[in-house]
Amino acid sequence: PEGWAGIYWQYPNGNCGDKPGRNLMGAKNLTFWARGEKGNELIEFKTGGIRGKNYEDSFEKSSGLVKLSQSWKQYEIDLSDQDLSNVIGAFTSVVTKAGNPNGATFYIKDINFQK
Repeated sequence: PEGWAGIYWQYPNGNCGDKPGRNLMGAKNLTFWARGEKGNELIEFKTGGIRGKNYEDSFEKSSGLVKLSQSWKQYEIDLSDQDLSNVIGAFTSVVTKAGNPNGATFYIKDINFQK
C-alpha cells in the first residue's frame, strides 16, 4: 500500500539504531553485482541512512535509480568523501511500484566495502 519495498543489511543484525554501528573509516567505495530477472527493473541501491532511535548512520549515499539488465553487472557507490564512523545500514535496495508496476525480481551478490 505504500508503493515501495526495501531490504536493509544492518550491523549488528536487526539494528535499527538501538546500538552503535561499525566504524568503516578508510573505505573508499561499496561494490556489488546485480542483475534483473527480466531486465529493465528499476532499483535504487543505498548505503547508510538509518535515522531515529539512539544511534544513526553517520552518512547516506545512493546509487541513484539503476536500470538492471539480465546480465550480471558490477556497481560502485563512491564513499571517499563520506563519514563512515558509524555504519548501521550497510546496504539497502529500494523498489517502487511506480518504477516497476508489474513487480520486480532481481539478484545481488558480492557486496563489499573496498579500501
